[in-house]
Amino acid sequence: MELAGVASAVDPNAPVYKTQKSDDGGKDMFLKLLVTQLKNQDPLDPMDNTEFVAQLAQFRQLESLSSLSKSMNGMSDSITSMQNFNSANLLGRGVKVEGNGLSFAGTPVLFGYTLKEGAAGIDVNIYDSNQRLVKSVQLKGAGRGEYDYTWDGTNNNGIVVPNGDYNFTVGAFDADTLPLKVVPHTVGTVTSVAFDENGVTVTAGGIPTSMDRIKEIY
Repeated sequence: MELAGVASAVDPNAPVYKTQKSDDGGKDMFLKLLVTQLKNQDPLDPMDNTEFVAQLAQFRQLESLSSLSKSMNGMSDSITSMQNFNSANLLGRGVKVEGNGLSFAGTPVLFGYTLKEGAAGIDVNIYDSNQRLVKSVQLKGAGRGEYDYTWDGTNNNGIVVPNGDYNFTVGAFDADTLPLKVVPHTVGTVTSVAFDENGVTVTAGGIPTSMDRIKEIY
């Protein structure tokens, strides 16, 4: 930012000021330029204050924005640290997470779904990690609300499947067999909480997920 008249009015014998890097370096530079400008102006032909006042107002605005930015960054860091600390309290707690991922480890797996309106019939399909159908279940109709389903880990032939990652879909339809909106969820115990630049990752029921997908804590 150039102050009016500084370049032409500066005394060649005036002391040279060296800037130092600091948090208020911009303020020091401005004040030094101001003193130099006032010192070297012609007393018989003083400079117009209009441009100087505009420059001063602009400087104050920039300084205020810089201070606000530092304050907001500090507040954001504090909030992030607090969230990370609080999320560690989820360890060992049961959570309900929006999503359809499953992890089978030899014991029954609990998952569920939310019906936005009453359904005449419900189809539950479970797939392996290669999207091959493992099991299909037809359930009776149900009213609007949340429902849970326990999978015992067997396929359509009644054979227990290998441990690993699976997923499920839930299809609901009305009396005219028209599809209805269904929101799936999984249920599990939180076994780990990890922090990185993307936020907090919680592993529940063997499935990693973000904090914003947790619907309920038990």
